[in-house]
Amino acid sequence: PSTYEPMDRAVTRMETLIDNLLMLARRGETIGETEPTSVVAVAEEAWQTIRAPEATLTIEDDIGSVRADPTRLRQVFENLFRNAIDHVGSSVTIEIGSQSGDSGTGMYVADDGPGIEADVRDSLFDPGFSTADSSGIGLAIVERIVDAHGWDVDAKNDDGAVFELTFGVETTMSPA
Repeated sequence: PSTYEPMDRAVTRMETLIDNLLMLARRGETIGETEPTSVVAVAEEAWQTIRAPEATLTIEDDIGSVRADPTRLRQVFENLFRNAIDHVGSSVTIEIGSQSGDSGTGMYVADDGPGIEADVRDSLFDPGFSTADSSGIGLAIVERIVDAHGWDVDAKNDDGAVFELTFGVETTMSPA
């Protein structure tokens, strides 16, 4: 490890905190114009901003397109990716895939970490709540962006933490 790595991590962390605080400050501007958006393209774009070269992103299938504000959807992915790195470590494996169920079509973002402790699951999306050395703002922003789109987000365990985003009962997704 070079002597610059700790400084690089600190600068990255400060950038993330500033971005997150600005996002929270813009309460009324959570999303802008929505447009048909390729979920996979936005996820891959978000992955390029993550500074964890040992981490792995796997996309299980083409999730298609959803009507979204692409910038805010990217923020959702960035925050979920950073959350996984904060809680699992820089060599985390993250998987994205589509899903459908009674509550509608959607997608999941899962990691290969220890999962979410049952006693903290209800507090995960509370601003300022964190079980790692982080601001506790990232998941609150995820929930705010998801809500502003009219979607739902839920967290569960399945051989790691799984965040499920449901886009609704009516089909809002279309093939890419």
